[in-house]
Amino acid sequence: MKKNNILASLAGASLLLTAVSCNNDDDTPTMDNSFAAFATLQKTDDSGSVFTTSEVGDAPLVTFTTTYKVDDKYIEEGQRCVIYYTNTSGERFKSGPIDLKGLAQVINGKIETKSKAEIDKLMQYPSNMTGIERTRQYANLVLSAPGSGTPKVCSIYVDEATVDQAVPEAYVVFQPGSNVGSDLSYSASFDLSPVWDLPTCEGLNVHYNTYEGVKTTKFTGKIHIKPSL
Repeated sequence: MKKNNILASLAGASLLLTAVSCNNDDDTPTMDNSFAAFATLQKTDDSGSVFTTSEVGDAPLVTFTTTYKVDDKYIEEGQRCVIYYTNTSGERFKSGPIDLKGLAQVINGKIETKSKAEIDKLMQYPSNMTGIERTRQYANLVLSAPGSGTPKVCSIYVDEATVDQAVPEAYVVFQPGSNVGSDLSYSASFDLSPVWDLPTCEGLNVHYNTYEGVKTTKFTGKIHIKPSL
């Protein structure tokens, strides 16, 4: 998947939970001519808010500041979200002040370990994966499936038998809250660091169940420096 596809998916997605408009009285974000990015809310107080984000893979961390105070009843410090913004540089990933046009809650989580048998039991529901991408230690997903409301399960599990391998096997598990209704678009961001930061880990195979069968995206980029003998 090309690196900008997930951002294109975000631009057209009806994101799960609450979309907050920051600069007007509308109920939806102002996205015209705005950039979109998964980001972490690092700080919010009376002086404004600070977000960190990055481009695909192991690109440098980018820090955005805004005078808008994010309401922590929607998004807490340390949580992932999607932000819509403009800046004076016109560059999507350039640190500095931004004009925050809107933000949206996404499903937050952390990779967990289960047996392959347990994972197989959970992977019975397919979905349409429209975007899957790693930014540093996070896996960012945009997917759609019939249903209503919050999904019953949306997680990433790693097969416990492969955790110590160079490239562990991980699985996206999605179960809708209801399997009837119109297609809804969901966005999620998962912290991979419990596995990604292992000294043995050099990548991750991420499998997900689609209407065309199980597909795989490989996250790569880690370089281990071996000591000289």
